[in-house]
Amino acid sequence: MIATDRFERREWLIVGVLTLIGAVLRIRGFGHLGLTHFDEGIYAFSGLWSVTPNGFDPQVISYAPPGFPILVGLSYVIFGVADFSAILVAIVCGVFTIPTAAWVGRRTFGPGAGAAAAAFAALSLAHIAFSRKALTDAPFLLCWLLAFGIGGWFLEKPGAWRAVLLGLSVGIAENFKYNGWIAGVIVALAGIFGLFAAGSNRPRRSVAETFGFGLLAALVSALCYYPWYAYVERHGGYSALIQHQRGYLGPNGTWLSYLRQQLAQVIALSGGVGWGMLTWTVAWFASALVVMRKGEGAAPSRLSPFRLFLGCLIGVVAITTVPDLGWWVGLAWAVRLALDARSTYRMLASFWLILSVMTPFYHPYARLWLPLHATGWLLLAGAVVRFGPFLETLPTHWENRKRLPRQFIAQLVVMLICITVAKTHWGPVGPRILSPMRIFARTDNLREVAARIANMPTPKKNRGIKFRVLARRPLYFYFALIGANPVQLLASATSLTSGPGSTGDWAVLDSVQLSGSPEDESAWRSIVSQWRLRQSIEVELDPIVLLDVFPQAVSPGFEIHRAWISVLGDSPAGDDDPSTQRVF
Repeated sequence: MIATDRFERREWLIVGVLTLIGAVLRIRGFGHLGLTHFDEGIYAFSGLWSVTPNGFDPQVISYAPPGFPILVGLSYVIFGVADFSAILVAIVCGVFTIPTAAWVGRRTFGPGAGAAAAAFAALSLAHIAFSRKALTDAPFLLCWLLAFGIGGWFLEKPGAWRAVLLGLSVGIAENFKYNGWIAGVIVALAGIFGLFAAGSNRPRRSVAETFGFGLLAALVSALCYYPWYAYVERHGGYSALIQHQRGYLGPNGTWLSYLRQQLAQVIALSGGVGWGMLTWTVAWFASALVVMRKGEGAAPSRLSPFRLFLGCLIGVVAITTVPDLGWWVGLAWAVRLALDARSTYRMLASFWLILSVMTPFYHPYARLWLPLHATGWLLLAGAVVRFGPFLETLPTHWENRKRLPRQFIAQLVVMLICITVAKTHWGPVGPRILSPMRIFARTDNLREVAARIANMPTPKKNRGIKFRVLARRPLYFYFALIGANPVQLLASATSLTSGPGSTGDWAVLDSVQLSGSPEDESAWRSIVSQWRLRQSIEVELDPIVLLDVFPQAVSPGFEIHRAWISVLGDSPAGDDDPSTQRVF
């Protein structure tokens, strides 16, 4: 086996190039990015703690811990209060996730895996999409991967300082998302797997150190999270927060259907055949560039071009046929990894197992699968270096080289099983694949809508009107930035059924707030019977908002890609008939 430090400099150079490519993809069209997701508005407002005397806004409690709002507030101090300041935080965290994934991949599977993991991360359209949204998900994944890597490092040689660093990393993850504590559970389960690992004859003292120092790490993470716990207790109580979070759990018996739906979302965000071919090819050759030898001294290169291109072709066929291949590799490989003596292998198995079981219990939001996207990067990177045709990384004596055909055949069998299962578990109709161009499309439509509505001509008698807004919170944020009219944020459609009254107020209604159910259609009919529709503005739903509001949008028969922002008032609507306007 080649010493790992021989290729370290080359690998990190390749990772640097891939990180730059990932940065370009995430910042592409930055001037045309805006806030469109409901939660983005919440985080945009919560970041105002740094520029107003009111301090931290308790409204964010139901959505996330303070980690991301703190970063948004610091960004406001540096760049000013604007939507791009909040989005930039996610982009920067998304870019730093690429070398972090490379670090974890290299620690797990050795030379070549870091470059492959960086390629899968840099070109992951799902991660690119979330990195371009002012949401907690991209920053949280960065914290999660750091905790994951430090967890494997801790299990290799438990000690007090490693336990403190592990506790700090888990505590930071907890302060970005309420499920950050699962990172600590992953480490604990990997430690338990170590008790049964093949070839592991660990003395009792080593086991005691692992779990003893693990308790120290748990204490440190609890201390990191305690300030937020105390804050929540002072603003409604933590029990109320837990009750609210339970509302995201699916009804009994929905686990399998949610799993199928979320795997369909993985496919929808994969980018299709062309993007899959590009991703696998870059990862494959990036790994090969790390481990190949161009002839040192009298020794010629033993990297077979035929095997190199054959392996690339096989991988391309596999990942384009099964875009969610990373998850299926985990299904085939997790048990073996869990019983391995190497702690990094057990960590990856624990990572995949826990998240694969827990994630489908929640509402099938596409963003909840993002950590499992990361396991896919690592698993596929491991497959590249473990089964790839890089003879330079294999022992040279004949007894071990005879194992290569069996490994290669086993790889093909696993891939064929995955392909067969994946192509049949959806039934006769597969999920829709969203075009990569939709991931990179402009998302500043709500900013433009807010400016357009604020500049609408109004009769003299309605000068100084108040907008009663039932819309995604970003629209409310943009109205606040413009400051042209007083704005009242409404909680539900019933707030508009009383009509404009005598104040001459106008209303702004976002069709995304009405899901299209019979009850909401009835509420719309009640609203338009009392209000006059002055204008209806069509806006595009970007993929992240689309999959959050309509998780079933991955079905080929689902056609909703747009929403309508309707402006309602008490002035005559001219020839417009509000009953005929499409708002669903």
